[in-house]
Amino acid sequence: MRKQYGHIILCFLFSWSLVSGLFSCTREDKAAMSLQQQEAVFFVLLHKGDSVYAQKKNYTTFAHSLKYYDSAQIIAEQSHNARLKAEALFAKGRIYDAWNKEPQRTIHYFKEAAALFGKLPDQYSRYLYVQQLVAHAYDKINDSVHAVEILRNLYDTLLIKDTAFRKQQGYISQMALISSEVRNYALADSILNNLFKRSWIRNDPDTYNYLDNYYLTRSRIDVYHYGKVRSPYLDSLEQAYARTTTGFDRAFLATNLVQLYRTVKDTTKAYTYLLAEYNFTVELNQGKALEALEHDLAKSELDAERRQIQYEQTMQQWKEMGFVVFMIGFLSITVLSIFLYKNVKKYRALSAKLSRTNEDLDQQIGNVALLNKEMQHRVKNNLLMIVSLLQMQERRSQNEETVRDLQEARLRVQSISDLHQRIGSHEQAVDFKSFIEALVQAVVNCYFISKPVTVSVSGTDHIGLPKKKQLPLTLILNEWIINSIKYADTGNEPLHLTVAFRVLEDQLEIRYADNGSVDAHNADAPPGLGTEIVVLLSRQLHAQVLRHPEHPYQYTIICPNGK
Repeated sequence: MRKQYGHIILCFLFSWSLVSGLFSCTREDKAAMSLQQQEAVFFVLLHKGDSVYAQKKNYTTFAHSLKYYDSAQIIAEQSHNARLKAEALFAKGRIYDAWNKEPQRTIHYFKEAAALFGKLPDQYSRYLYVQQLVAHAYDKINDSVHAVEILRNLYDTLLIKDTAFRKQQGYISQMALISSEVRNYALADSILNNLFKRSWIRNDPDTYNYLDNYYLTRSRIDVYHYGKVRSPYLDSLEQAYARTTTGFDRAFLATNLVQLYRTVKDTTKAYTYLLAEYNFTVELNQGKALEALEHDLAKSELDAERRQIQYEQTMQQWKEMGFVVFMIGFLSITVLSIFLYKNVKKYRALSAKLSRTNEDLDQQIGNVALLNKEMQHRVKNNLLMIVSLLQMQERRSQNEETVRDLQEARLRVQSISDLHQRIGSHEQAVDFKSFIEALVQAVVNCYFISKPVTVSVSGTDHIGLPKKKQLPLTLILNEWIINSIKYADTGNEPLHLTVAFRVLEDQLEIRYADNGSVDAHNADAPPGLGTEIVVLLSRQLHAQVLRHPEHPYQYTIICPNGK
């Protein structure tokens, strides 16, 4: 019973693992294919959102880009791809950072994005970049402690990196700006002096104007940290303001220019940029742009929560359905395993019985073979005994005709004995051509004739003569050969026998002839014993025997070629 349960469990585990492997391979192939498509669509949406975000005209711009980011976030959640999720969270974090109304959400999105990027080895630079944005978000809630802590960790990490790596990190000037935002000017100065060079900085139109931020940071360090009344970087900052086209960036630079010129007591320029700041603020907040952004952000969060709930409900339904399918599969495979076990048990019993039956048959076949050999041996001995008796009787007889008849009978029996011995030595079908040549030689050896006998055998090579046809065909050919030896008149020429055979579809055709002359008197003689023997044997073979119309001692026999 334990073996039976063990067999069932093994069958179930094997079947389940096989089915699971096939389904998992199929799911992996489909997932891999859909993931490539999802990534392509995701990055198209992300690029569209970035292009709109880069305009930074007013809050309507952010509301418009948010729609692209929301669509990208849905794809990221469906794909279960960590990088796509991180990019979507980072994009949402930028919207909240620009809105500047719910900084806690900004921190949440940036920290989640940084955590996902940190788990991806090929996204390490991206991880560091988002980390400094987390520090920037802490600055907006006046949490300078966390902001400085993150910035110092980034500074220590980048300080030990090689020049080539730091050169690729375009956000380092942004780190210095964030340090100046929390009034840690010493750290900002160290970042600018130790981590990169001014020539490495390039503006990124899709994110931040790093070069403009560099001028702003240097201006703050000169004015607020070193107390310089006139900083050369203020002129560069004004030039950056003049070439800036986006509303948010112009408002941001105008605000900082107002603060800097107030500090250095340049009231004229301070008033000029204050007026510009006011105009930009009114432009950005005019109409329902801010309300639209608030509405879109609120709707986005509600949609995200709704998608999460729907996802959890869907996963629960799939789990329940999967459990039902698992139980059905388990019961089906268990029943199948029991059925297979019973069939295997029956098969083993039948196999054992068949094996015993085969052994019995093999033993019986051996016995039959032994009896057949014994019978062949006795037939051989009986034929030799008949030959001896006929020979003895031949010697005692004084009548010449009787002696001639006994001699003919003895030679015929002796010929049959030799043929029997030759046939009995072959277990399977014999080669027909070589068999006929040996047959003629055996018959000739039984008769003591003075003239030479030659034989010509022609036909398809390697035709096998079936076992059951060997003896009848041999006896027929034996009668024809004896008849040729005894009665063929060749004059002074050697006796030449011709045997030709061929296969016609499913029939075997044998032609026999000798080179003796035709004797009309002998041709008209009544059929003798040999002719009757040929007729009887041809019936046994279901064969047709034909005689040549102009030469009665030329024969053709046609018999089926089946085994």
